[in-house]
Amino acid sequence: MSRQSFSFRRLGLLTLFFAIAILPPEANAAPRAAAAPWITLTPSSNPSQWSQAVTFTGSVGGGGSTPSGTVDFYETTSPTAPSRAPRSTLASQPLVGGQATFTASSLTVGTHNMQGQYSGDGNYNASNSVLYPQQVEYDAGLNLFLPWIVK
Repeated sequence: MSRQSFSFRRLGLLTLFFAIAILPPEANAAPRAAAAPWITLTPSSNPSQWSQAVTFTGSVGGGGSTPSGTVDFYETTSPTAPSRAPRSTLASQPLVGGQATFTASSLTVGTHNMQGQYSGDGNYNASNSVLYPQQVEYDAGLNLFLPWIVK
């Protein structure tokens, strides 16, 4: 009886070694942690003029593969605590080659606190850009007619 028991143990050990040897390497590897990406938000012009379209480009990278996913473009009401402040989503755009773009054509005069938020993917975690103050000014030529328009 001990002889049968011994051969069973031997067969079990060989089966274990065989299973480890034929499994693909990724099956034996520990899960990889997602990397921390960087995200930048760049406007086509700053300051911009009232009624001028401004294109914001969200660029995402991290040193490895090209990130996929989306970038959400936000305007937040608080420049000091943007993650806790109310914010309005202006657009959600897919990344193409690590970049997503959004064109704003109706920004009012004043400062707009813009921010980009990357959704993350299998290789990269979600991430927020720093807050970017977009300044919108009156067009110098429009100042001549402004008193009559604003009435």
